[in-house]
Amino acid sequence: MTEFGALEPQDVREFWAHEEHDFTPWLAVQIEGSEPSELEDVIGLDIDLLGRETSVGKYQVDLHAKVQGEERTLVIENQLDGSDHDHLGKVLAYAAGLDADIIVWIAPRFDDEHRDAIQWLNENSREGIDLFAIRLEVWRIGDSPPAGRFNPLEEPIE
Repeated sequence: MTEFGALEPQDVREFWAHEEHDFTPWLAVQIEGSEPSELEDVIGLDIDLLGRETSVGKYQVDLHAKVQGEERTLVIENQLDGSDHDHLGKVLAYAAGLDADIIVWIAPRFDDEHRDAIQWLNENSREGIDLFAIRLEVWRIGDSPPAGRFNPLEEPIE
């Protein structure tokens, strides 16, 4: 009989202590790699980075990117803590400031109110505006190497 190990959730902060200095550069390297990143697979788009910590007025969006072969741009905002109103406002301001068509908000936990806001925006925004709420997860089986996972919680209506 095959013996299976148990999937064990990990605290993302064990692997990325600081969002700007650890997670954002890691994610940028994944996106810039020769193979599509897991994030690209999850959102269903091949993207090219335009910049890290791109200025939007007096603020900075974590990642600014473009959909390959299209004129559509996106902003990616990362958090290593649970979703909050501050980041919801930031991601909307970044999208407006950069005239982005796609918003990707990544966090390890999303409050129901923030998921509802993303869902409402997807239902009520003009065509071509797409918002994603992506839960960042890290898993292990026993002493295995950690495995990162992007779990889409809210995504555009097709």
